[in-house]
Amino acid sequence: MSTTPTANPRAPMNRWVRILIAVIVLAIGLLVVRQVSHLRQDEQAASAPKPNSGAKSTATSNNNEYVEYQSKTQQWGPMISTWTVPPKPAVNNGQFIAFWPAFNSSVSVLQPVLAWESSDEQWKIASWDCCHKKPYNSTRIIVNDGDAIMGTITPQCELGEIDCQDWTITTTNVTTGESSTFDTTTDEESLKSLMPAFLETQTQSSCDDLPANTGVTFITHAFDNNEEEINPEWVSTHDAHDRSGPVEGLDCDWSQDVSGSEFTLGYDSGSEEVPNFLLTGSPAQLSLEPGSSVSFPVNLVSQYGFSGSATLDIYGLPDGVTATFSEDPITTDSTVTLTASPEATTGTAYIAVHGTSSDSLHAAEPMMLTVE
Repeated sequence: MSTTPTANPRAPMNRWVRILIAVIVLAIGLLVVRQVSHLRQDEQAASAPKPNSGAKSTATSNNNEYVEYQSKTQQWGPMISTWTVPPKPAVNNGQFIAFWPAFNSSVSVLQPVLAWESSDEQWKIASWDCCHKKPYNSTRIIVNDGDAIMGTITPQCELGEIDCQDWTITTTNVTTGESSTFDTTTDEESLKSLMPAFLETQTQSSCDDLPANTGVTFITHAFDNNEEEINPEWVSTHDAHDRSGPVEGLDCDWSQDVSGSEFTLGYDSGSEEVPNFLLTGSPAQLSLEPGSSVSFPVNLVSQYGFSGSATLDIYGLPDGVTATFSEDPITTDSTVTLTASPEATTGTAYIAVHGTSSDSLHAAEPMMLTVE
């Protein structure tokens, strides 16, 4: 008698249970591997060398101090500015420090920039249209503490043109003659404000993240679209923010002092004052005919206990224009005489009276020179 095998109704169910258990075990295994991987990465990060073994681990805020003039109707022309590279910060906490003058629109910041980056602990200059489109900056050039910097922001439009859209930004190391230029357009956006002096910090965790001195002075001249100098009512500001929005910021004794065309942004970095000097007293603009001469004064002003003299020269003179000085080196004041040959190159040039002290400190004063 034959026997017909009887099907086991539980066999398919047992098979699916085994499959489910295997999937669960595999998932648990993957989670364990992933957790171990994260722990290993954390251990590697914790043991990785830091840029500065004494650096603070938490950055609190981005602090800005600046001087500004806002106008919806002002027609802007050239802006020229000089300042001196300050000492590097005494500590590296991963901060970013920048000094610049600027024109602003709702989307553009036209700015010649001096910046210190923690990644390589170097001061560098570059020209920016920050930051709504790429590319938005020129080549960076390394500069040294004490070098004199000149920034120019110039319209590439006819004299008197309304709402000029095309601009050239140039940042120059007057001490070495190196410069970095960026041409841009404001994309039909009107410029709305002028900032003759700006100190920007990012991810600043303490006051000793600032340069190891007590302030930086800009000498800035701004003109309208007819090249008449602008002397408005300035507004001074310190503000701070982080990723969540405005914050109280750090109390570093921020100060903004304005005296004529001199704009000093002060702060307490915990470092002592560093002796320095300014060159002042020269006119914002001069006209010179070919075959003629023109003279103007220049004064040496001591800052932070500077005592000494400076040797003078002029940066950016057009071909065929030469300079002489009544006193050189200068200790207090001198008279500069510019002479244009009959064949001198005509047009507008942005020049700077430049001084070099015996201990390699530098200062410069900007000027717009028109030969016609």
